[in-house]
This record gives sequence, C-alpha cells and structure tokens, in this order.
Amino acid sequence: MATAKDPLINTTLFNSSNKQYRELIVSQYTATNKQRINSYRILSYELNAAGNRTEQTEVEVRPATREESIAAYTQQLKTFHDEGFKEVDSLYLFDKIRCNSFGYVAAISKLYHYNLIHIYKIVNDELIKLTVLSQGDAQLMDIKFFHHSNKLITSDCLGKICIWNLDTLQLVKTLKHGQNHSLFISKDDSMLVTNSGNWNTAFWNLVTYEKIFSDKDGCMEADFLPDNQTQYVWSGMPYGKYKTVRTRNINSGEDVDVKDFFAYSLTFAENGKYFMTWGKEHRSVYEYKTWKLLIQNFEAHLFASGINDDCIYFTKVENATQLFRYNLLSASTELFYINKKSIYRFCQVDDSKLLIGLNGIANIELVILAK
Repeated sequence: MATAKDPLINTTLFNSSNKQYRELIVSQYTATNKQRINSYRILSYELNAAGNRTEQTEVEVRPATREESIAAYTQQLKTFHDEGFKEVDSLYLFDKIRCNSFGYVAAISKLYHYNLIHIYKIVNDELIKLTVLSQGDAQLMDIKFFHHSNKLITSDCLGKICIWNLDTLQLVKTLKHGQNHSLFISKDDSMLVTNSGNWNTAFWNLVTYEKIFSDKDGCMEADFLPDNQTQYVWSGMPYGKYKTVRTRNINSGEDVDVKDFFAYSLTFAENGKYFMTWGKEHRSVYEYKTWKLLIQNFEAHLFASGINDDCIYFTKVENATQLFRYNLLSASTELFYINKKSIYRFCQVDDSKLLIGLNGIANIELVILAK
C-alpha cells in the first residue's frame, strides 16, 4: 500500500492540438516496507475543445534515478523561494547556527540560499559578517566547528563534505559519504563521524582524511562519548535491525552497552555530564555516567532547544518569543530572554553572549546578557 504525495516536479512538456504531455516525479511512502520511493512519470491528457484535460494515460512510469530525485528536490526548493512562498518568513530562517571558542560563527538556511554558508565573527561584542562560502548547488544539511582550531566542516544532501580553514577562508579537503545529514567531531579533533540518509555511518581520520570504517547496522545518528573517544553511542532506526540506543567500541565494533529505547537524535551537554535524546514527540535527559533518567517527555519547541552545562534552554510552541532555562540541578524553570520576534534557533556563546536566529530572512542577532 502506497500513499502518494504532491509531485516534486510537474512540468508541461508540450501541447498538441488535442493532447498535453506532462513530466512528474512523485514521492510515495510505502507502508509495507516503510520506504519512500520516487517515481518518474510521463502522462498524456486528452484535451477538449476548451483546452481542459479529460482522459489521462500513463505513457512512461519507472523508478526515478538518484540524480532525477535530487534535481527534483532542488527544483522544488527553488520554486518555494522564487514563486510561491516569498511572503512566508518562516521558510527563510537560519536552520543551523554554530560558534566556536575563537569567536567565529557559521549559519546555514533551509530554503533561502540553502547552499550558502554565512560566516561571522564576534569582535568587541559585535557580530561582524565576514563572507559567504558555498560548496555547490545542493542543500546544506549540517555544519560543525573543530574544537581546537578555526576549521569548519559542512555537508550537503548529495553527500559532499567540505573542510574549511576560516583563518584563510580556503577549502582544505573534500570528502564523500552518501546523502549526509549530520556531523559529529571527537573532542580531540582527531575523528569525524558522518551520518548518512541511507542509515550508514562512517568514521574518518581527520589527520589523514581517510575513512576508518563504516557502521552499516542501520543508524539514525551517532556521536562520540565525551570522555572516551574509542567509543560512540548511536540510535537505531525505528524499523531497522536495532531499535535501541547502543554504545559501541570503535576498534572492535562490539556493543559495550545497550539501552532499550529509541531516539531520533542524540545530544551531549558541553560539560559531558548529561545526555539528551528525543523521539517523535518528546525529549528526555539522562545523567551520562549513570544513565539515570532526569527528565522524561520534556515538552519543548523542537526547533529551538539545547543543552548547555547544567541547564536546558528552550522555547515553547505557544510563545516562541520567550527563551526559558531549566536548571537540571534544582529542577526549576525561569524566563531567560524575551525578543519581539519568534526565536527559531539559538546558540550560547558563553555566559554573557547568546546568538539567536529570528523569524525573518537570514536574521541572526548577538544578544549581550545581563550580568
């Protein structure tokens, strides 16, 4: 059983006196094997005297190639921007905002200029835009800074992974891995893990840029343990071989620990003390060392939540102009920051500075917090 979605491409090839031919790529979700399938179709329509379509005939139907599917998604994004959604600010927001300890800031958008990397630097409590980088025409999926240098890693939906030197604003290295959707760097900057859209996870040596190995057991997301770079924690797919959160040894590939729950995503606190997971409709927070459950079904705005030190920062769905802080030690919530516009993304620079992505075209602000 398959449920058809709106076509990704719906183009009129040509009209004759009584016929019209259209090209479509249709995305369908198959309930039986839990997969999304894109099909390429050419349809012909009989036209009446008024030029309206009547009878439909399928001239060609086949599975869409990977290149056709990618081109279709790219064209759909351009259509969103150029034609139908110019008045919808929420489509033009910064989707990811990252910063490092050297004052550099990087941000990418989801639809508006979705292939560009916006680079800023914080100088004397001011956010100064330095440049815009691009690694191609494909949609960017994730960006991450190295922990101990001014290097930045970016990935796109075609699986292209670029490593940049922000001191020189030059491309250092290009890697390739599937349809990459997330990046994680080890605390010592020696290894990179890339999570692909085909549920394949790859580990890379960031000194030699060689692939160490791939984990093909069906992984949603993986990250290094904060205190043990030879182990990583990963979440299985909801319909895959494993539906659990597992800790594995990088060298042996064997499971060190297994937790009997599923998570779409994994996040460690900056201090390594806490571990956040989120499923379809909730988030939970655990104490990392003991895996003690501290918060279960923590309700927060999915697009603007984070964990930093002993606090969780989040916005609420009903009022995204307010940023709240939940203290894990005291189990108390306080109003942390208020803005006139909705807060879509945020990134805490330090105890006195906060970066927020607001509702608006490429709108990012540096907020100096009260002492």
